Amino acid sequence: LHLVVGEPGAGKTILAHHVGARVAREMGPVLYLTAFIETHHTLLHQARQLGLLDPKMLAERRFFYSSLAPFLERGGLKEVREEIVRMVHE
Repeated sequence: LHLVVGEPGAGKTILAHHVGARVAREMGPVLYLTAFIETHHTLLHQARQLGLLDPKMLAERRFFYSSLAPFLERGGLKEVREEIVRMVHE
């Protein structure tokens, strides 16, 4: 588990996609979690526009996106933890 934090525009999304795409290609599935305002559409658009993510990775279920925002709003960190555990097992 890697947590990337920083100011807006620091390059967190680009870094996460670079690392995630390489791991997905060479080692196995990647679960990309966000708890903020970035929608999956926005993340996919950015990744594709920068050439960071091969669409085949999504189709072949090697790169997964999920938002923790609803779980954070609904049940706080306890529910976020439970959702992360559930997704990792899945």
